[in-house]
Parts: sequence; C-alpha cells; structure tokens
Amino acid sequence: MRSDAVRDAFGEARRLQELIVTEPDIRGGMPTLKGSRRGALEIGDQARLESPEELYAEHPTLKPELLAAAIEYAKQFEDDMFRSAFRRVRGTVPGDINLVIGDGDED
Repeated sequence: MRSDAVRDAFGEARRLQELIVTEPDIRGGMPTLKGSRRGALEIGDQARLESPEELYAEHPTLKPELLAAAIEYAKQFEDDMFRSAFRRVRGTVPGDINLVIGDGDED
C-alpha cells in the first residue's frame, strides 16, 4: 500500500515536470507552462482569485491540464516557502510533516 502512495507521488512530480518547464531564454528562467510564456505561479495564484470561466476568458488557449498543473505547482511552492520560513524561525521541520493552514477548524 505504501509503495502505491510513493509511486503516485513520483508520478505526480513527473507530470508537473513535464507541464511546468524552465527555459533560460523565457522569462529569465522562471517556471512557465509548457508551450507558453505564461508564468506557472502567476496562473496558479490567479486561479485562487478567479473562476475557471474568467481564467479561460482571459487565457483562451489555456488547457485544463496546464491549469491544474499550475494550481498544484503554486500550492507546492507556497507549502515549500512556509516550511522554509518555519525552519528559519523555529529550527527544523521534518519534510514529511503535513502543514495545513486555514483548514476551517478555527474557533
């Protein structure tokens, strides 16, 4: 069962690497969506603020799999940034800890 989870995690990482690319000559090497000059983090962050319909109206050639990859990439980037900041302030945080922010259980 555990090997299935590991295999799924590697499959997801591989999929993101295929859809989110970096090219030194495109946007200074910042991560972009494959086949475009759109910033992966920009689209992922924009997806938090706009509906899919609004995104597709603004970016009519955006494919659903690229949008999904951008959202996942932005989420992972934010999680990594939070972990890095937490490590600097509090010491180390194990890489496998699942940090959840704003899960709705606040009083």
